[in-house]
Amino acid sequence: MLTFPVRVASIDVGSNALRFLAAEFTSSSHFSVLKQDRYPLRLGHDVFQLGRMKDNTIESAIQGIKIFNNYLKDFKIEIYKAIATSAVRESKNGEELIDRVRKEVGITLEKISGDEELQFIYISVKNRHHLRD
Repeated sequence: MLTFPVRVASIDVGSNALRFLAAEFTSSSHFSVLKQDRYPLRLGHDVFQLGRMKDNTIESAIQGIKIFNNYLKDFKIEIYKAIATSAVRESKNGEELIDRVRKEVGITLEKISGDEELQFIYISVKNRHHLRD
């Protein structure tokens, strides 16, 4: 069970960018954003054309995740979720990125399915906009 306040974060390794969001919850429904960042990186460009990520793209992704890891430390965040979406999921060398991030940065990237990705998108949109039926 969580005790408030609690700081949490998310790392999203997406097809067009890496995204970071950290928030402090003062209750289960009230929070303030501590840090939000976007690291532009087109992982999907290589994957959808070549079927794999180029070495320099993997290096850039690792550098971006290192920056995000520093945010986790700076804000003393221990509860976070790091996910990898379609570009990593569909890449022939997606596991290489996941392994290197774990070894070099200490963050475990969870490769999520397309259905899980859709659920996260739905929840995000639903929380920002009133959806009918």
